[in-house]
Amino acid sequence: YRHELYPEQEQNKMNSRHTLIKYIFTLTITIAIIILSIIPTPEVEPLTRVPLFDKWVHFIMYGSLTCAMWIDYRKNKNRNISLMFCALSIVYPSLVGGLMEIVQEHITTYRSGDIIDFYADVVGTIIGLILSVTFFITHKKCNFPLTPRHDIESLRLLRFTLSQIHTQFCIL
Repeated sequence: YRHELYPEQEQNKMNSRHTLIKYIFTLTITIAIIILSIIPTPEVEPLTRVPLFDKWVHFIMYGSLTCAMWIDYRKNKNRNISLMFCALSIVYPSLVGGLMEIVQEHITTYRSGDIIDFYADVVGTIIGLILSVTFFITHKKCNFPLTPRHDIESLRLLRFTLSQIHTQFCIL
């Protein structure tokens, strides 16, 4: 006996798969962050001397996740800024960051959760949103490549955005 899906259930199932494919860059960055958050990390002497190095890493990871969300959003032919997507691009990375801190504190024995790390995640998310929306507005007429073979362009855009973050903080 095989259970048949109603047509609307089948359509919902296909839409879910399509959404995952449309946001593959975001999903990839999310998986990378999860892996980096739960694996044991060695103490590297030169890096431990950098003040707040761990917080900068959190800031960059979650800012990158937010930028990746906007790259995927724009890549999928979305031309208008949606307030709902703005909210989602703050809530989703912040939720991932909060959950990773809880996992580090309560599930792993070799990592510890830190509220300041979570604050760095949220600040990175907000800065990523500001940069992404600014880029979105100033480059509204530019077309993003829509084929998978051009994903390198998305990575170049992310690298450019991260270099802008670095430049802004060096000015401060």
